[in-house]
Amino acid sequence: QADPSSKYDKIRQQKKEAALPGEAEYWRYGFHEFVNDSLFRMGFEEGRKEYLKRKEWDDYMRTRKGRNQWKKYEKKIEKKGLQLGIDRIVIVNPFYLRADSRDRNNVRFIESELGQERFRQLLKEMAASLELDVQMLDVADLRTDQSLEFNEIRLLNDWFDQQVDQDDLSLTPGFNQQKIDEIADKYGTDYFLWPGLLTRQQGKGLILYALLFDVRTGKREAVKFDYLHKREQAYLVRAHVYDALFQIKSKE
Repeated sequence: QADPSSKYDKIRQQKKEAALPGEAEYWRYGFHEFVNDSLFRMGFEEGRKEYLKRKEWDDYMRTRKGRNQWKKYEKKIEKKGLQLGIDRIVIVNPFYLRADSRDRNNVRFIESELGQERFRQLLKEMAASLELDVQMLDVADLRTDQSLEFNEIRLLNDWFDQQVDQDDLSLTPGFNQQKIDEIADKYGTDYFLWPGLLTRQQGKGLILYALLFDVRTGKREAVKFDYLHKREQAYLVRAHVYDALFQIKSKE
């Protein structure tokens, strides 16, 4: 028969070890100075509720019923697109890059600059054809006296980089969230789109992406992220840009 005292010794030892900051608990000490801050506690609690809600959803999606539901959703998206039903968006710094493996710097700067202008105009043209209300925020469009808009773009890109780097950041407010909310108020929409096109000078290879964010909540949609083993051709880019904006505008 096991010695009862040894059992209690083990329990006491486990409690003692649990009281020490382990690897899973180090983060608690990073928030020590904020624990009595009412705004921090409120934000933390909201983040916790969102985390539990997402965890419940994640657990459900791992079940057979959840997996079947996801397959049905994927088939629907494949057939009809996202159908987000959004009438107004802000497009931030459309990105275009043409690379050439033969070039020492690997980037064709002049072609990239010209391509970026074509890409920007194509986005405006396709949005107009869909009656999607678009505000373009692009440093290439700014005048020297538009320092406010330049700072807005900088803040939005910093926020975007943080969201991309930290997948679950939308559980809590993002970088300079109050200022981001003010920008959303100014432009009359919560939906901001970061589109891009990367292509090769020689050979085949084309990447087109369109990442849409609700900048208040951090919720994101990869409206398009396609790699095509094809050369860049105007009709091809045009079709994919139209499709991305159509998915944003169209309703169920």
